[in-house]
Amino acid sequence: MFPSFGYVMPPSEGFDVPDPEKLWEIAQAADESALDHLWVSDHVMFWHPMYEALSLLSALAARTRRIRLGTAVLLLAMRNPVLAAKTLATIERLSSGRLTVGVGIGGEFPPEWEAVGVPTKTRARRTDEMIEALRGLWGDGPYDQATKYVDIKRVDLYPKPSKPPEIWIGGRKQPAIERAAKLGDGWMGIFVTPEQYADRMTLLSELCENGGRDPSEVFPSLYVWTCIAETTEEAKRQASLLLGNFYNTPFEKLERFAVIGDPEQCASRFREFADAGVKHFAVAPITAEVSLEPLQLLTKEVMPGFTE
Repeated sequence: MFPSFGYVMPPSEGFDVPDPEKLWEIAQAADESALDHLWVSDHVMFWHPMYEALSLLSALAARTRRIRLGTAVLLLAMRNPVLAAKTLATIERLSSGRLTVGVGIGGEFPPEWEAVGVPTKTRARRTDEMIEALRGLWGDGPYDQATKYVDIKRVDLYPKPSKPPEIWIGGRKQPAIERAAKLGDGWMGIFVTPEQYADRMTLLSELCENGGRDPSEVFPSLYVWTCIAETTEEAKRQASLLLGNFYNTPFEKLERFAVIGDPEQCASRFREFADAGVKHFAVAPITAEVSLEPLQLLTKEVMPGFTE
């Protein structure tokens, strides 16, 4: 079975958010391509500005007809559980059931947690409780939950989603794998090599089996920063200038986790990840200017190799 590909909407352009018209152009092209998902990133505050994730998803639901939409990943613990459940159910209905909810705990930018009044040390447990709350609020009848961080009494939320969205757990460390094995419909790795991904797949299978789950119930995916250019030299030049800057981290620490090169080299690297167990790639373009070019290189020069 060939892996599917999704595309992460560029979160920023320089030190500003992208022009909306550029995003609609990308969304239309993605909707008309063989891409499986359009993903959006989520930060209230970060090293670079971003649109609010769920507002952007709602706009994308109106601009597309076929492609699935998702968060990669939603910092769920920052939000009120009832409002989050309501907003996600609304997007699921407006998109005619095309929503996938990727969830993570974040933490790489503490000021945003301080800004919303959520202590960073509580975000893991809050996330677990919030996932429980989402599923409960999307179910039939009034819902109650009394846990450490979630207190819901007899809330009967409408509209219900036409079908409860799948929840994919993002992260690369063992607690994230444990969360995926226990609570996830999918797992979205990030910042791993193919070898590390394979090791985590083994761990995920063991944890699922120990918990009485079939490992095939947890869909394996990967969020991967990608720079495709006509030449290897140009791809490396772009990536070295941009990726480290986005995370305020030296590029040399991130390079081995990314897919960088000409189309043939990138296809080869994607195959290594696919051999390690990846069934879906959320491709995050490394690009200075928001344009159709990275999407076109991916869909026209890299993806066809997976169906030949």
